[in-house]
Order: sequence, then C-alpha cells, then structure tokens
Amino acid sequence: MQSLLLRVVCLFLALPAASAFAQTPIPCVSQANLQKISKSFSQFQQFVGNKTEYCEADLGAQNLKIANSLAILIDAQPNMPTVDADDALTLQAIAESDWWAYFTARASTVTAQPTCPEGVGAFVMPFFGDGHVHVCPLFFDLSVYTQASIMMHEVRHFDGFAHVTCTQGFEKGSQGACDDKITTKGSY
Repeated sequence: MQSLLLRVVCLFLALPAASAFAQTPIPCVSQANLQKISKSFSQFQQFVGNKTEYCEADLGAQNLKIANSLAILIDAQPNMPTVDADDALTLQAIAESDWWAYFTARASTVTAQPTCPEGVGAFVMPFFGDGHVHVCPLFFDLSVYTQASIMMHEVRHFDGFAHVTCTQGFEKGSQGACDDKITTKGSY
C-alpha cells in the first residue's frame, strides 16, 4: 500500500502545473516591421493595413510566428563575431552589419510545409537558388530566437555552406547541423 501511495504522489509531482498547459500568446508584430517584411516577402502584403500592430487574428498563427522570427532579423544589431572554440551561436558566426539586408538578398519566400522529416526545422534547396525557405512543423514549436537563427542558418546555404555533424556546443552530436568550424562563418 505504501508503495502504491508513493507512486501516486510521484506521478502527481511529475505532472506539470495547469498553467504550463496554457498556451503563451504569440507577440504581435508592429506595423513598421510588417511593412518592412511585406516589401521583401509578398506573401505578407495582403495583411498590411492601418493597424499599429498585427496579431494572430490578423495573420494566423503560422504567419505570425514567421513574421516574429523575421522581425528579430530586422531588429538585430549584431557585433563582429568572436572566435571562440565553444561558440555555437549563429548570431556570433555571421560578420554582417545588416542582417535584414543580408537575409532578404538571399530569401524571397518563407513557406510552411505540412510535413518534413523528423527533427527538421527548415530547409532550402540551394542548388536551385530560388530563395525559398521552407519551414517545417517543428519550426513553430521553437522559440522565436531559435526560429530567427534557423532562418539565418538556412540562407547561409545559398552561399554554398553545407552541413557536418556538430562536434561542440548546444547542437553537439546533431548530424548535418553545423559547419566544419565556426570560423568559416557558414550555417553553424
């Protein structure tokens, strides 16, 4: 009996609090950012109007998440990269001073794919040079900063950077997710 009671208590303690099940609202996108996004990504032109901000009711959940990740790239003020053997952040690997200009020079469309291979957040087809970034269902479950990092990672492929297995950092052990070394400033 004591063993059964202990299992019930452990099961109860292992369950997340009810608030953990509640969906966190997705932040809205400012009019200025949506206008800038729509100039480079025509799929957003239909949404631009006279509102001060655009929310899920205006754009839909997926478009709002895509717009938020693009807004991160608009607003980013990157520093020059640091050469650190343990640095696994895309944000440190790219020496561009204007990420939005860099990104929009390579990407023309961001399309949500209904299905993708397991573990894939996004992909491009760099050999076709068409500028299409395809985002997968996994992409929408990630933080907005991870989504923005994935976006930048994917457009680096248009510059010819391929993948190798990660040997360090947050993605250590992930097959085909990193550059040969961070100092190449590829799609790490």
